[in-house]
Amino acid sequence: MKKVFLGLVLAMVSATGYAQKDARIQEIRSAYANAKVKMSKDGKDGQSPRNLWIERNDVIDKEADVTEWEGTTIYFDSDTVDGREVNRPYFIAENWTAHQHTRYREMLINPKDSTLMFCYRRGETDAGFVVESRYYYDTEGQLIEEKHNTPNTWSSAEGEQEEAKRYIGLFKTVTQGVLITRDGTMTDAPNGPESAARQVAQRTNEQQKAYIRSLYSQSKKKVAQEAHEYQKRDVHIVLHDLGILWPPMTTEYKFYFDTRVVELPDQRRHDNYCYFISEHRQRMGFDSYVEYLFDTYSQDLLFYYCKYAEEDGQWEWRRYYDQQGNCFEQTGNSADDVPLDKNDAKNMLGLFYKVMTE
Repeated sequence: MKKVFLGLVLAMVSATGYAQKDARIQEIRSAYANAKVKMSKDGKDGQSPRNLWIERNDVIDKEADVTEWEGTTIYFDSDTVDGREVNRPYFIAENWTAHQHTRYREMLINPKDSTLMFCYRRGETDAGFVVESRYYYDTEGQLIEEKHNTPNTWSSAEGEQEEAKRYIGLFKTVTQGVLITRDGTMTDAPNGPESAARQVAQRTNEQQKAYIRSLYSQSKKKVAQEAHEYQKRDVHIVLHDLGILWPPMTTEYKFYFDTRVVELPDQRRHDNYCYFISEHRQRMGFDSYVEYLFDTYSQDLLFYYCKYAEEDGQWEWRRYYDQQGNCFEQTGNSADDVPLDKNDAKNMLGLFYKVMTE
């Protein structure tokens, strides 16, 4: 009799578990359908879009014509908490290439706590086989079901959760750590990799200015050339923010980088370095454009340019920096409200290395 009773209890527990699992999967499917509808209306019906676009281009082997491309869109909602605007991502769509094959990933995010609810991944192997995977998670982040069209999958439930956390981190860095950090404080984005020590002869201010102008000209020429090339190295970020407390704003970042081999004491490392960054922000009655030129070895800021326009006027600044990081010449039509260029430059480099290394 006890065995029969125990069997009934276990059967009831199992049935309850299956019912909870089915209810959760149904909840996920409903949330997924609602997110798709919301995404289809993003930027339409007279409304400004609210999304973040991150694009990365890299050249793995120039001679063999092996390139990498990655494009990710993060859709989000906004509300106010204690008078402060809070952005909440709800869906991530990612396309990327690997070995000349395009792959795709979707992530359904719980906007309340930024946890992964569902992930769909599709890719093609080098042999031409299509691999599809689906992962369903409960409210605690535990996997409750996974489906694959083949047992030879290269993804995992834990790995997809880590990818979701990575993109949520990037999203927070862009929307919180860069755009609103104007008081000189650093974001949580990492600094760039260390470069090998290099002895550089000290220059006079005139020599440094000539060096900066030459490097600036070379960088602008390289940027213009890469805009029309198939093989290029850059990161492009566009944030469309509808805004609750202010008019809609579009912010665009462009990071241009190259690669070199760095000799370190313990190993020989292939290293990316950023040599030029531009930032363009626009909203009603406001337009600003900023350029940062960096030393290719130390990643120190060499030159800063800012053009800032509002309805009542336009301002422009240029700053030149010596080898110790001190500004030795500044030109502009206003001495007031000079932007925090060096701190902004650190924030921008931090964001670049966060995109490239995480």
